[in-house]
Amino acid sequence: APFGLKLPRSIFELAFALIALILSLFIHEFSHAAVAHKKGALPAEIGVKLSGLFIPCTYVIYAGIKTVAEPRDRLLIFTAGVMSHGLFLGLAAILHRIFNLTPLVYIFYINLIALLLNAVPLPGTDGYSVLREYRRKNKKDTGK
Repeated sequence: APFGLKLPRSIFELAFALIALILSLFIHEFSHAAVAHKKGALPAEIGVKLSGLFIPCTYVIYAGIKTVAEPRDRLLIFTAGVMSHGLFLGLAAILHRIFNLTPLVYIFYINLIALLLNAVPLPGTDGYSVLREYRRKNKKDTGK
């Protein structure tokens, strides 16, 4: 299978996968920060923490996110990280088809898993922020 999931076979592949994971997390948060800045909500803090499962997580705290007037702009901010994962998994898939390099498989799966985990609407995820924003907009539109 062209995208068969295999465990790293060498210390190099393991190191590459870990570096790809860390870079993916930082690019995810940078994507949020860049879009937030463009829309007028400055990132107050960008950091790294360990989740309850001791998985490294990165985060952005926005200053003035509520001052971004358009709900569409807030949704763009909240979805920017997930979109970065989609971009990278797509690029990895295309480049893997062309060059057939194992490290690209790691980039593909790391970004696929990160995209899926972040899209789930559970507190602390981008999916939750999108759902909350959608509900807030719906309340305003319906007057409830």
